[in-house]
Amino acid sequence: MVRILSKTTGFPLKRIYELFPSGPGKGACKMAGLPKPTGCV
Repeated sequence: MVRILSKTTGFPLKRIYELFPSGPGKGACKMAGLPKPTGCV
């Protein structure tokens, strides 16, 4: 999922992890107001 996000946005993986230090899946869902993704601790 993170690689797809990187491809779609054009940001390198390092930049995505800088934007979402708690993890891209969890952080992005939290900002969007969505529930935590499955498999997320």
